[in-house]
Amino acid sequence: MPHFLVQYVRYVDPSIQLMTWHHALAGFPAEQLKRDLATIPGLTLQQETLGHARALLARREAIAYVVIEEDRVVTLCGDRALQEQNALLNSVVDLYRDRAPFYRVARDSLSEARARFRDVTALLVFPRFHPDEILDIATSGARLPAGITRHVIPGRALRVNVPLEVLSDPDRSLDEKNRWLKTWIEDRVAQKNVRFYEESTVLFDE
Repeated sequence: MPHFLVQYVRYVDPSIQLMTWHHALAGFPAEQLKRDLATIPGLTLQQETLGHARALLARREAIAYVVIEEDRVVTLCGDRALQEQNALLNSVVDLYRDRAPFYRVARDSLSEARARFRDVTALLVFPRFHPDEILDIATSGARLPAGITRHVIPGRALRVNVPLEVLSDPDRSLDEKNRWLKTWIEDRVAQKNVRFYEESTVLFDE
């Protein structure tokens, strides 16, 4: 039976940050988006100022909002219960995720998004979740909408290129594979092939 290499992280570790990605839609006409959103059962659209939309989202009186222009914001409202809100969010994201490309952005500024990506037509802004909400949704068997949660995990191990033949070797027990991995890591450290970057890093070969 093959085994898999995983990095175990305690979700309750205070160093783990849970943030939110917002979606900057490209090439999807904003008026068409509004019409399509209006067809989702249980979802109510209201036009608001950006400041009021932010307040509604913070209080979870809205499940998300759409920035169409800097002074044109449409809030998306629905049920107040977590599971029902999550189901509505899935319906919102499912509406466009296979129909138009979107960029993940960290802020709710449409002008910033357009400065980076010229073809942005609207900006979907989502709530910030709490880890307990993530666990509640996950353990219920539901799924979160694709591409809105952002976990910042310090010390993530990247490019741990362990040979597949070791992981899939049926003649080695799990304990043997773990001992092999421990020795493999120690060798990499001794050869100075392991480097820790505490500062933010941008990669250009992904």
